[in-house]
Amino acid sequence: MLAMDERNFHCWNYRLWVVEEYLKELAARSSASDAPAKPDLEKIFTERQLPLIERECQMALGLIKKNFSNYSAWHYRGKLLPRVSEKNGLLVNHAYCIPFEEIQGDFAMLKHAFFTDPKDQSPWNHHEWLLQQIAPIQVTGLRLVTPSGAEHLEIEVELSHKVKYFEQLQLTVQDGEGASVEVTVRPKRERAVEIGMSSKWTISLAEGKYSLLHVNIKGQ
Repeated sequence: MLAMDERNFHCWNYRLWVVEEYLKELAARSSASDAPAKPDLEKIFTERQLPLIERECQMALGLIKKNFSNYSAWHYRGKLLPRVSEKNGLLVNHAYCIPFEEIQGDFAMLKHAFFTDPKDQSPWNHHEWLLQQIAPIQVTGLRLVTPSGAEHLEIEVELSHKVKYFEQLQLTVQDGEGASVEVTVRPKRERAVEIGMSSKWTISLAEGKYSLLHVNIKGQ
């Protein structure tokens, strides 16, 4: 269908859905084959899922270079790009989903798109999206999600960006008297192609009684 209409967003949305469903099924079957041992999700991703995601990104990139006004291809690639970036280790010690080195490459490609047709909105939309990826990471929401009967507090932190290496953020939690509070964090999984990557993270606090908490996060 894309061969007949390469800009049809219905086709692109359906393709993304198919890819995500396939990745879910692939992970489920791989995990089942590893039973009773605990499945290695990162290994499953690297060996089974990543090759497909890379092929899809390259396919979208080829159509983008063929026609810079193909916004659907820009959008589709942007959905998968954060996962592909890991293959070269660019995300190591970096909280952002897409490292600046990768974004610089897209900025260079966008220059050609702007010169080709400065009035074309598709490259400008992608340019705006890239700028959002390198904007400072901010806390946009806090929600108490402590399970019933739990002995410790859990807080869901919603961030302005999806991040992978949460520990690279400068996270400080203090009680009402200014004393530091020991915490552990884990991601809230949002999509099949984003293992360990999320804009929502759960913070588990050490046992204790807290009348007031201050949560501060700064991105690198």
